[in-house]
Amino acid sequence: MLNGGLGMNGELFELPAGMVRFAAGAEWREEKLDTRDDGDAAKLANIVWSPGNDHGLHPDMYAKRRVSEVYGEVVVPVLADLPGARRLDVEGAYRYSHYSDNPSTNTWKLGVIWSPFETVSLRGVKGFSTRVPNFGELFSPISMVTLGHIGDPCQDGRIIQDDDRPGNCAATVPGWTGPLPTPNQNAPRVFTGGNPDLEPETSDSFSYGVVWQPSFVRGLDITADYWEIDIDNVITAIGYGTIMNNCVNPTGGPDMGYCQFVHRHETDGPGHLAGEVDYVQAQYANLAGRRTRGIDFGLNYRFDLGPGRWRVGFSGTRNLERRVIAQRGSAGTDNAGQYQYPDFKFSLLNRYDVGDFSFGLNTRYISKSLYAVNDQSLETREMPYVPEYWQHDLNVTWFANSNYSVSLGVKNLTDSKVKHPVLRSYATSPHLTADNTSATNGAAYMDGVGRYFFLTLKADF
Repeated sequence: MLNGGLGMNGELFELPAGMVRFAAGAEWREEKLDTRDDGDAAKLANIVWSPGNDHGLHPDMYAKRRVSEVYGEVVVPVLADLPGARRLDVEGAYRYSHYSDNPSTNTWKLGVIWSPFETVSLRGVKGFSTRVPNFGELFSPISMVTLGHIGDPCQDGRIIQDDDRPGNCAATVPGWTGPLPTPNQNAPRVFTGGNPDLEPETSDSFSYGVVWQPSFVRGLDITADYWEIDIDNVITAIGYGTIMNNCVNPTGGPDMGYCQFVHRHETDGPGHLAGEVDYVQAQYANLAGRRTRGIDFGLNYRFDLGPGRWRVGFSGTRNLERRVIAQRGSAGTDNAGQYQYPDFKFSLLNRYDVGDFSFGLNTRYISKSLYAVNDQSLETREMPYVPEYWQHDLNVTWFANSNYSVSLGVKNLTDSKVKHPVLRSYATSPHLTADNTSATNGAAYMDGVGRYFFLTLKADF
């Protein structure tokens, strides 16, 4: 990768409310991807370039992208030191990007900061951006995995988890005569990797919030911001299980935005039945959109205590919505509250500085969350959620001088662990007890290492 650029910033001219500040520049970069692959090795690794049985077809590939960009940003003080307008600033930014392999893009931002009086500031930002797919999303090798069994929501046992599944399965499964058998007769395939047909995604965003610095508590800052991001033509890769569930779970009919990636056998054949899954395309793809909303909040408090100074820092996020829409016009699936996107999480920092020493106690919290939005039934899991999680980290640092420091601490002081939901076995009964389960599911939610100690020596030259 080659890149270069130039930039400048400073003050343009003075207005009654203050100086107009600016930044501007230009950037250039070139990206290259050059592969020389061994077909036999690719075959052994199950690496292919398109769905099919010829694993040996793995041609050489060369890709190059040139990007030229110009940008500018300006901050304009409109009002200052007036009744009801201690400060009013307007800021704007724009970036133009020219791609050799994609359409040119425009990105812009417009923001306002208004302080009606000294202790309160209101802020808002509106923006638009475009993102072209990167080389990984475009050209990652397509890998095929053959599964002995696949969790088909149209199979016996799983179809009862959602009231809409029977009708949606009947509408999408060839030759539907009722629930498919469990386990499936065939060995379905799942394809993952890049997609050279990806198109750019665009996003609209806005946020507004408040900063409060109460005069009666010196050193205290309190912030709260609401944000919303809408992405159109979103580039994403979704797990095959999510694709299959989202296909047949919606009310009012199947979601063809997901169903298009699930390929089923049209007729009975050797080793398979009509309707069983042949393969699922879980590669990167352009879906209709994604919408996320939430609230960020924070608190910082600094005060003198004895011979030193104490700092308390609190920051958290409340996820209100994280909706993925595969097909335009559909409601999509809201994943807010799922363990990857918990409803609520926060971090609490406590630090006390005295002399050459700094003592810290940091706490992280994540709220109780569903294991999966589309897989939360007690028919499915003994415990269909991930419990709330707390982690505490303790450290002390000695600053020998301005260049050297020594830190000693412990991560996950209480050795907190997370219990994962247990998947029930449908081969025998959907009502197994926790002591008679087939498997445990889920990657580590937070800290998979557990409690550990550390010693750090730092030198600045």
